[in-house]
Amino acid sequence: MSTVPPLGPEIKGHLSRLRNLKEQELREEQSHYISRSRVIASELGHQQAEQMKRLPCTPREGKNKMTKPLLKIAAALTLFVAVACVGTNQTPPPPKSDAPAYAEHLVREAIIMFEAEGAEQTIAHHRSETNVDGPWFVFIANAETGRAEAHWDPDIVGRELNAATDSAGYCFGCAFLETTAEGSVVSYLNLNPETGNEEQKHAFVVRHKSYIFGAGWYEGEP
Repeated sequence: MSTVPPLGPEIKGHLSRLRNLKEQELREEQSHYISRSRVIASELGHQQAEQMKRLPCTPREGKNKMTKPLLKIAAALTLFVAVACVGTNQTPPPPKSDAPAYAEHLVREAIIMFEAEGAEQTIAHHRSETNVDGPWFVFIANAETGRAEAHWDPDIVGRELNAATDSAGYCFGCAFLETTAEGSVVSYLNLNPETGNEEQKHAFVVRHKSYIFGAGWYEGEP
């Protein structure tokens, strides 16, 4: 019977690496999470970063692992950044040449602001000049009181929607009040301030909670 030849130095080294592979993987995982948590913490501010540096990382049960507090903080911060990235990596807005889609985009953005900053901040923003981009702007009404809350024209703020009619007698404000959470398009005649002429206007309006958000465009724009 042939005997097994002795193991050479290369094979012994290979077996040694295999035995230490699990421990090496744990060390690499530990290093990865520590590095990632510190990067995330620095993005959240210097104070959090300093706190992260002071957190201990000690072996547990003979294995090189992160301590539970650091692991929990790293996981929480990673989730925070992931959510933030979802918000900032949105698809580009539709072109203004696609007026219906762009109007809906403006309305959805206003609702996002409403959810993030509240009604008071959102209404104040959409009463200001920053709300106006040429013919584009968002208007907001209170669905419960039936009054306009935000508009680029301060004379319109506070008006009752059920009294808003066009030159043909159509109560487009009433149609605004009847919209749902799914949204609708209301068409009516309105004076175009850029041309000085009465023109056909369309508005995408949607009800969100106790408010109505809308944005419109004139036929043929831009």
